[in-house]
Parts: sequence; structure tokens; C-alpha cells
Amino acid sequence: MEIRSIELWRCVIVECLATFLYVLLGCAATLRWDPSLYAVHVTSADVIHVSLAFGFAMCALTQCFGHISGGHFNPAVTIATTLTCRVTPLRGALYVGAQCGGGIAGAALLYGLTPSASRGSFGVTLLSPELNVVQGFAVELLLTFLLTLTFFATVDPKRRNHGNQAMPIGVTVAFVHLVGYRLTGGSCNPARSLGPAFLTNCWDDHWIYWAGPLGGAVMAGVLHHFIFDPSKHRLQAKIPERTETLLRDKDPLSKCILHASDYVAYVDEYIITVHDFKVRYEIMTKGAL
Repeated sequence: MEIRSIELWRCVIVECLATFLYVLLGCAATLRWDPSLYAVHVTSADVIHVSLAFGFAMCALTQCFGHISGGHFNPAVTIATTLTCRVTPLRGALYVGAQCGGGIAGAALLYGLTPSASRGSFGVTLLSPELNVVQGFAVELLLTFLLTLTFFATVDPKRRNHGNQAMPIGVTVAFVHLVGYRLTGGSCNPARSLGPAFLTNCWDDHWIYWAGPLGGAVMAGVLHHFIFDPSKHRLQAKIPERTETLLRDKDPLSKCILHASDYVAYVDEYIITVHDFKVRYEIMTKGAL
């Protein structure tokens, strides 16, 4: 069974450790060591500082651990990969538990290392006073949609790799923080929001940081799986261009050629579907022996 596989537990440990470091390093950048700055509104320099910290942290962690566990480090991404059969439900559940535990542990270590006078808001993700809950939910949903779509496109084994896979994921994390930090904190990661909220017991509008990212991630995963996946070509793309001419031709021989071309396209699509099913089946049964 998969639960007895050493490989599974190695991946679970990696997801916990990576999320631990992500929350620790990223939230450390949100601290203001000068107490006189607590009442100062968030500046553009603060936004850039925090965005680069989270982006570089994700880039480094993906480079270190992505080849071991898949580099999720985010419950929303894990649930999206589980629903699209990229990981088993058991693995997905263990990943989410490990990520949440890692997020709380990272925040706890940061809390212990930081003087009480310097903690401030401690990186808790909160809505901007100018936003209502619906707008905050929409921001988290859209930003997580972009992040998850980037993840799926980057780790797709069927696409040609033109460089380091960690870089586009890290850049996207930095981008969503640049856009969303003033609005919602730019979380896009329930584990990242859970850690500081748990340590400070601040749960204001916390449901947004679960519902928004989960909704956006699932939307991105489903769209990529059924529409944007490069292996799922449309039948029309497999028919030669000259078929369009034959389609307008009334000659019986041309119609026969057209039907034959359609048949070949269907067979080709069937082969791709069977191969895709085989890959999914191997992932689902991995570690069962």
C-alpha cells in the first residue's frame, strides 16, 4: 500500500519542511523592527521588500525540494492536483496536513525568535479597510488562479523545458504579492495565512484565505486539465489543411478521403487518451506494490 511507502513519507516531510521555511522566511520580511513605524501606512518599499522575500523563498525551496515531492508547498495547489488525479487522495490529504503543520511551526519559530516589541501584526493577512469580504475573496481567487495555472503549466512533463522550473513559480509568487499585498496580503496560500493567525489568535475574515485560494486553484487545475493541457489536442487540429478543401468538394472520392481522415484523427485521439489514462493510473497506484 502507498501509506507504507518510504517515498511517500519522504515527500510528506519535504512538504512540511518547505512550508515551514516559506512561512518563516516570508513572514520575517513583514516585521518592522522600528516601533515608530507601526502606525505608518504600508509603503511601496514595504510591498517590494515583502514580495521579493516570498518570491525568492519560493524559488529557492522549489529548486531544493520540487523534484522530490512535486513542489506544492500550498494546500490549494495540492487539492487542485488531487482533483485532477495528479496525486492520490491519500497523498493529497497528507500533504495538506503537513503543509498546515509546517506553516504553524514556521510562524511559531518566528514568534519565538522575534522580540515582542517588534512583532507588530506578525504577518497576519488582513483585508484592506477599503475592501469588503466579497472583493477580498475575488482578489484571492484570481491571484491564486494565476499562481496555480503557472504551477500546472511549469511542471507539465509534456512541455519542453526552456529553463529553470523554479524561476517562473517564484516570479509569480512575487508578482501576486506585488499586486495583492496592499489589498489582502496576497496570501494565495492557506498554510501561509494559517500560521500567523494561529499564533496571534487573529481570525478576522480568515475564511477568505481558504475559500478564495481553494476556489482559484481548483478552477485553474480543471481548466488546465481539460482545456489547456498540451496533450489534449482538438480533432480539428489533427486533420490536414487540405481537408478543408475536400469538405467543400462534392466529389464522392473526396468525401471518402474526408471520412478516412476523420477516422485517423479519432484513432489518434484515442491513443492519446489511453496513454494519458495510463499515466494517471500509474500515479494513482504508485507505491501500492
